This record gives sequence, C-alpha cells and structure tokens, in this order.
Amino acid sequence: TITAPTLQATTAHLAQLLARLAHHAPSAWGLICAGSLPAGMPADSYAHILRHARELGLITLLDVGGQALQLGIAGAPAYLKINMAELIALDNAFAQHQLAIEQHPTSRTALCALATALAAQLHRLASDAIIISMGKRGALAVAHAGAWYAPALDVPIGVTAGAGDAMDAGIMLAREQGAGWLEAMRWGTALAAAAVMHPGTAGCNATQVPHLLQQVQVERIA
Repeated sequence: TITAPTLQATTAHLAQLLARLAHHAPSAWGLICAGSLPAGMPADSYAHILRHARELGLITLLDVGGQALQLGIAGAPAYLKINMAELIALDNAFAQHQLAIEQHPTSRTALCALATALAAQLHRLASDAIIISMGKRGALAVAHAGAWYAPALDVPIGVTAGAGDAMDAGIMLAREQGAGWLEAMRWGTALAAAAVMHPGTAGCNATQVPHLLQQVQVERIA
C-alpha cells in the first residue's frame, strides 16, 4: 500500500484495482494482501479482493490487522498470516496460549497446544493454512497436513519493519515452487531475518539468503 494523509481513495479505485487484478492474474500464481487500507477505501476491501482473486484461480495470503482483518477473513484467504495480538483480538481464548508460551518459551507442549487450537479454527480463518508470527519466538504454520515450528534466527537487528512482508514473500515463493510447509517456513524465516538486518526499508540482501537458509531449523510438531 502506498498512501499519504492527502490521498483519498474511493470505491471507484477499488473497482480499478479489481480490474487490474483480473488483467494480471493469467500470468500470476498468487496474491499477497497486506498493509493498511488507504483512507476512503471500504473496510471490507480485502474481502472483495480475496474473493475476486480466488475466482481468478490465485492462491491468496492475507496479512493485515484491525477491522481489515476481521472483515478480510470473510474473503476466505488460502493462507492467513497473523501475530499473537491480532489472533487474540479475533478470539480472546488464544490469550491463554500466549501466556503459556511466554512462561515456557522452550516448551513444545505449549506450541503443540497452540497448533491444536489453531487447527480447530482453520476452517473459519483460512482455507489452507494459518501462519502465526511470534517475533523473537519464531513462527508457527498450521495446515491440514500438520504443523511446523521455525525458531527465529539470532541475527543483528537493524529495524523490524518489513520483516512480516519478507516472511510473506518467502512463504509464497516457496509454495509457488511446489515446496511443502517445512521448506516454506525455512524460506519465510530466512527472508524475515535478512530483512531485519538492514536499516530503514532497504529490504533484504539476496546474497545473504542462502547462508541464512542453512541456519533455519524447522520442526514438525503435529
């Protein structure tokens, strides 16, 4: 999303965006819907975009917060990427899982309990998978075939902005190439680590990714 206080979007802009999506869909595999909506855009814009993308045969990933998240899941994204705060905002029952993980950060029991709870909500929140990012505690992917946990890499932090987008890109890139969830989480974790190592919004350095990929240890926990 590129926006500024002086920009005002309208429903006409949403229609133009949907038309552009239809134009580019034949040469695309998937679509990432992420970031805040510009002022003036309907709060349920992401739901419309996700439905349209699915009708066009695209694999979708939703990564937003607030009202856009609450309304966006009605569009049935294939993958939902979410953090703990956003998950708890959707369902306060997950607060107990956050507490358990904070109290026992190395416990696989707490992670497995979270994975089980997410699996029970998979039909409601996403059609194929839920990926929950937990900052320095890593990330967890829950799909119909199981659950995979990837600890965060210990790298020097320049800025955390952009880490989520990088993880989204890594996951979608791997899935587009036919990788399973273990490999997709490796790529997502490596790209997120590469992104936080750079100041500002410089993005990640592609030359660092192969080295980081070797360091990522993904574990199947369910």
